[in-house]
Amino acid sequence: MPRRSTASQTTADHEIPVIDEPVAAEAAHDIVAAPISTLPVLILPQTLLLPHMSLPYPLDDNEELHAVDHAIAGDRLVLVLATRDQDEEIDEDFLPDEDSPSGGSTQDIASYASLVSNDELCEVGVIAEVGHKISRPGGPSHVILQGVARGKVLDIEQREPYTLARVERHDDPSVSTLEAKAAMSHVLEQVENYVAMLPNVPDEVLTMVRSIDEPGWLADLIAFSPEFQSARRQEA
Repeated sequence: MPRRSTASQTTADHEIPVIDEPVAAEAAHDIVAAPISTLPVLILPQTLLLPHMSLPYPLDDNEELHAVDHAIAGDRLVLVLATRDQDEEIDEDFLPDEDSPSGGSTQDIASYASLVSNDELCEVGVIAEVGHKISRPGGPSHVILQGVARGKVLDIEQREPYTLARVERHDDPSVSTLEAKAAMSHVLEQVENYVAMLPNVPDEVLTMVRSIDEPGWLADLIAFSPEFQSARRQEA
């Protein structure tokens, strides 16, 4: 069955992740158990991907290209990992140059990733499906990464020429108890009150939030709020 990619909606002050429920629901139910597989790893230095959400990922370094090609040649899955010190200041030498011809995404980001030790990688990341490559005139190619499920790192098998890890998949359990529904209603009410205080938030945001019927999805969406630092998001 074809999958539809999702993207982010940007308001004047906030980036709101869009959840494509058919895609997320299909992906979450592909595998019921928690299988173990070997997946290529993408390290995001200042970004965190969560299940049911998507983001564009720049491909301007051989390490990233090899990892994505490995995924495309197989089941199109990668493990997206964050580093433990995401909220600490990163040396400017490893941040993209916004004035560069590549449009603010350079090989410096991959250089930062290559210097990250195994101990600095978080043990839990997100298994993501790799979408089609998108070419940009005068800039790097991108792929859309669609978060599927959480993945726990059991072992780092290699770091060169790109990172491979043995990963155990963990899908969110389906919860439909009365207590869970009551808790979701309470949280939704708080979210609605919070959104009502924000300027320039489109009506579609609340429509999207109200359409969520799984506690795990709702928790992930709340964790993506810009008010949370990366370490708090990682806890989700």
